[in-house]
Amino acid sequence: MSTWNEKIEKNVGADLQDGETLLMGLLLHPPRAMGRSMARGIGGVGGAAAQVAMRQSAQEPDVDPDIGFAATLPPGTMVVGITDQRFLVWGWTQLTGKPKALLCELPIAELEAVETTAQKASTAVVLRFADESGTAREAPKIGNNIDGFVSAWETTR
Repeated sequence: MSTWNEKIEKNVGADLQDGETLLMGLLLHPPRAMGRSMARGIGGVGGAAAQVAMRQSAQEPDVDPDIGFAATLPPGTMVVGITDQRFLVWGWTQLTGKPKALLCELPIAELEAVETTAQKASTAVVLRFADESGTAREAPKIGNNIDGFVSAWETTR
């Protein structure tokens, strides 16, 4: 399985500026998307129970997604990247699983915090921005390197 860095560099690498280095990429879903997917896959009473268990393991962060930079983020699944210069957000093609079209960007210094909380099948990720906005998302544990993403962000501080 290829990493998000490889997918970003192959499919949308032209969005990187000359001399810019991609440190880490990540796939992020809207909150509770993993629970809904599991419930549909399992079905019936078992699916409903799995969704309830995942919802109970998730905490609601105090972020305002309707102001500032957070308001420019897509409501659905997105691919994000941290470079040595910027925080980048791309769309995501569900059919192929590839990143597509750069949607927004921010100087990396304005990504104030990356907070993570382990859940059952995913990791809750809260991104806080310098303009006091923020977003809560989920990163599937399979196919994502959450610790690497946090470490990459920390190297830019």
